[in-house]
Amino acid sequence: MERFVVELGMAIYERSGGPQLTFVDSRKNDDAAAMVRSAKRLVRLFRTRGMNQEKIVISIPATEDGVAAARELEVAGIHTNLILIASIVHAAVCARAGVTAISIAVGPLLLCHERKRNTVYPDLALHPGIEIIQATIEYFKLHELRTRVLGRDFRQLAELSALSGFDAVCLSKQQLEVARWKAETRSAHLLRLDRPPQASMRARQAQHPAKFLEDGSGFMDLMSAAARSTLAATVYPALGKMELQMNAIEKIVREEVAW
Repeated sequence: MERFVVELGMAIYERSGGPQLTFVDSRKNDDAAAMVRSAKRLVRLFRTRGMNQEKIVISIPATEDGVAAARELEVAGIHTNLILIASIVHAAVCARAGVTAISIAVGPLLLCHERKRNTVYPDLALHPGIEIIQATIEYFKLHELRTRVLGRDFRQLAELSALSGFDAVCLSKQQLEVARWKAETRSAHLLRLDRPPQASMRARQAQHPAKFLEDGSGFMDLMSAAARSTLAATVYPALGKMELQMNAIEKIVREEVAW
């Protein structure tokens, strides 16, 4: 699977030329040592294909073991991107680990809050998930943290318009085409929404630096019950879906190799 990931990454790199976000097998999310070994093998394989290590960023699930693995990899000079961030506290802990980037899956995180409250929010400025994401972005700006904040998995462009300050975003092809059209027609203001009024206050109130155990793990014990609940509701369903996807990909790859 690691060789398949490298081949996929090289194909993308040859078309884009930018930083290469690749990933370790998410099924190893509870084994820090295994993720570290896998990440180092991936970097080695990319380098043998001629890619500069500075362009390689390894995406890792932001579980306790994932944060520990990312911290060790950053010390070794390997860039990491912790994914599936659930809250401002979770993000702050990841930044304390010294990672290159964190990724917030916007759509799934908003859905988590909608399900928790059994409420749909036509006005995104009033959405508690939007407030948390914006507060997270502002926390990183306020404290001038070097960790970059990336946005991904938007259900609709309005969710992107309701947020500001991402260092980069990942859009679907269709979303990108719509965004380009709006930019060309100067109609982007039609999607401009008010920012959550409490986001800045929440960012200022969040603890800095975040509490973080020296061994890089166990941070969930330091979270409130509400924060742990949100993390579990955000991270573990996503990991379950990723496991199914990895199993399916692995099956196809094995069949192709056997053929």
